[in-house]
Amino acid sequence: MRVVLAVERDLRQHAESLQQPLPHLVHEVLDRLRHELVEDRADHVAHLRGGDVARRVARERVLRIAAREAEIVGMDLRQDRESLGDAFPARMDERVSWVRDEAGDRFDDLELSVLRLLGPISITDEPLKAAADIARDYERRLGLSIDPRDVLDSPYSLIGTVPELVAKLREGRERWGINSILVGWFDEHELRDFAPVVEQLAGT
Repeated sequence: MRVVLAVERDLRQHAESLQQPLPHLVHEVLDRLRHELVEDRADHVAHLRGGDVARRVARERVLRIAAREAEIVGMDLRQDRESLGDAFPARMDERVSWVRDEAGDRFDDLELSVLRLLGPISITDEPLKAAADIARDYERRLGLSIDPRDVLDSPYSLIGTVPELVAKLREGRERWGINSILVGWFDEHELRDFAPVVEQLAGT
């Protein structure tokens, strides 16, 4: 609930700074969040005590609301011990199924976006080695044992040769409907290495 209230507060402050009212759709989405995330006090307390299950249920509800109400659905990824599994194919299948279920006929018109979060852009002939380095880093930081092949297959990583990455991004579009990816930031030197991938995907 505090998250919803914080979002509402920030939106209201931004609207006031522009001397504009909050759009009706924003009010509607906030109302739905309040209703669905805290239907009653007892249920909310049970969810808080549920730990991982509660957080998973909350993530599902937010995605379902976005699928019903929005035109852009960001497949958010939290990089903590409980949530990192969302980055890998099996959980991605499940999460996208929630979006498909709620969006219905609208699904093909949605912008489904991800952010490259697992490791740096790595144009390499040894992708498994680069993925193993990332997996070891997560094991050190979070105590998770991750198969490097899962890192390679994740839509949140960009590791491989140029042809492999072109094929991977096309597969992500076919399998999950991902049609938007934030590759990186302007100050990342590796963006230059990624340019050939963009060139091959342009217009497809």
